[in-house]
Amino acid sequence: MARNARIEIEIDGDAIDADARYLAELSRDVTVHRHLLTRADQDLLAELRAENLQDLAKVLERIRLLKGISNTETSIHLETYRLS
Repeated sequence: MARNARIEIEIDGDAIDADARYLAELSRDVTVHRHLLTRADQDLLAELRAENLQDLAKVLERIRLLKGISNTETSIHLETYRLS
């Protein structure tokens, strides 16, 4: 079963654009947004899709190991509902 996740990423320094491009190239199933939350400590939002939890874990680990990332917060989508 495919899994979706959102990862809020805090970047140290000024490498936000370079890190965003790198993250977007990790997989065709990764989309990266530069954003600002009201608490102002998250610089990027990555949305990703993986075929299973193991593949999702591999991508998450690659993201966490990227130099310049100081913090991540991940939400794994267990089920999706749509309003009609």
